[in-house]
Amino acid sequence: MQAPPEDIPYLIYLREGPSHSVADAQPVCEALSRRFHGEMWTYGSHETDTVIGRFRLRVLNTDNRNQRLAYLGYMRLVRRRARELAASGRKNVVVISYDPFKNGLLASMVARITGGKFICEVNGSYANPDNFADLTSPLKRRFMLRAMRAMASYVVRRADGIKLLFDDALEGLAKPRVGATIRRYPNLAYLTRFYSLPEEKFILLVGFPFYRKGADILCNAFISIADRFPEWRVVLIGHQLAAAAEKIGLRHERIQFLAGMKQDDVANWMAGARSWRSRRDRKPWEGCCWKALPRGNAASAAI
Repeated sequence: MQAPPEDIPYLIYLREGPSHSVADAQPVCEALSRRFHGEMWTYGSHETDTVIGRFRLRVLNTDNRNQRLAYLGYMRLVRRRARELAASGRKNVVVISYDPFKNGLLASMVARITGGKFICEVNGSYANPDNFADLTSPLKRRFMLRAMRAMASYVVRRADGIKLLFDDALEGLAKPRVGATIRRYPNLAYLTRFYSLPEEKFILLVGFPFYRKGADILCNAFISIADRFPEWRVVLIGHQLAAAAEKIGLRHERIQFLAGMKQDDVANWMAGARSWRSRRDRKPWEGCCWKALPRGNAASAAI
């Protein structure tokens, strides 16, 4: 890896796992290498220590291990690396976290150890009670919501910079500290992973959990108009969606549930879709069905 000029920021990007292959992180490393250098840390189903562009990619294998203990091991390695950078006199360090939770807490520690700046991404509406719509206990829902708000607020208050996915993403959280830089822009989309196939008449939802992503609303909306569009079907991809639907007796011969799958496999399903519907909450799905079906396009809900 060619040594870049010293005045280029050295990024330490703590990416949320799990990673299943080097290809998961390769586009990000290549994009960041155009202007920066540094390293990306994550965890998943493989062990990797390689160089992509001007970035070192380090993946810790946490498969077949207790997840809490595995993450503690991951934290130990990242903090050790931070101490190494601090001891080497590395300057102009910027630490980036994908979210304001355990990764954000770790990133703030790394920034403190290295004397660098901390940038926290906020990619969801974390103070929204619908985050825990799948929990049946009201007491547990309240506890989890308060815990999520408390941790996110703690991390956000320690960030020098905050990247928002949408304008009101900080609603319900503590105010950022005075002087923090806040910007909104969309996540990077790597079009090379997507390709076109002959269109099929289906509505695709990718994501979980079941109620949080509005899978019940989508299925009920489709069932209410399915007789009018016999050539259409619904495909839902995500962890434990089928079990949740079975529990409430939600079934239809043209509704198909598939388990969570790797990104390349999801891309294959998305290849036939032309009309997109993005849902990060339980907003009504009926409009999606009414608009997509008569037009003859496949409608994809990417979460």
